[in-house]
Amino acid sequence: MQSIISSENAHVAAEISVRNLSKVYKDNTGDVTAIDNLNLQIKAGEFLSILGPSGCGKSSLLNILAGFEAPTTGSVTLNDEPIKGPSRLQGVVFQDTSALFPWLNIHDNVGFGLKNTKLSIHHKEEKIKAALALVGLQDFALKWPHQLSGGMRQLVSIARVLVTDSRILLMDEPFAALDAMTRLQMQQKLIEIWNATKITILLITHSVDEAIFLGNRVLVFSKRPARVAVEIPVNLAHPRKVTDPEFNRLKSISLSHLGF
Repeated sequence: MQSIISSENAHVAAEISVRNLSKVYKDNTGDVTAIDNLNLQIKAGEFLSILGPSGCGKSSLLNILAGFEAPTTGSVTLNDEPIKGPSRLQGVVFQDTSALFPWLNIHDNVGFGLKNTKLSIHHKEEKIKAALALVGLQDFALKWPHQLSGGMRQLVSIARVLVTDSRILLMDEPFAALDAMTRLQMQQKLIEIWNATKITILLITHSVDEAIFLGNRVLVFSKRPARVAVEIPVNLAHPRKVTDPEFNRLKSISLSHLGF
């Protein structure tokens, strides 16, 4: 099967640099500082998990990396190029799957981002089929979004990112709305996708278990404004077990910096 991310593009999986980043929102009640002088590096091909309390600036950071918002001060770069807005290089998967088009079947939802490219029809079709196969939905190509479970719809969202050769997958609580068993299945599937594509992944989550289960590095953010309270390397082989003593040691460190 043809790789989703071509060998030509694999070596430029995104490296993200965040330097002296601040984000201030202004409203009638005054300024709200969401992020204050944040510095971090996301290595090419890394799976980075970010934990933090609600309202600490995690989603603000993701929106800036996606190009949806501009920093107030500081800079963000993708492979040394400033992020000036949304592009196909940054793929985003949110908790809400309403971004899927209900009037398009799964095949056409996945291929939507290829519509205005110069690829041949044959090449587009190959990429769509490969993306669907990678996320395990090749038998659901002609189904409609409403016919799929929540977990399957999230896999469609991931496939739609991968098919456009995005360099980084930005995920904001993608599995939060799923039941516990489905969430675990989606986590395992995401690791398979990461191993197959070597794409850079940044995951924002409130689940300590999920952050450690998936990431090869975990950043715990402080309360607003966002700062890195602790950086936790996760040197556990996959598949990981939440009952592993080292897993629970890392969990204890994370929880202590979250105030528990």
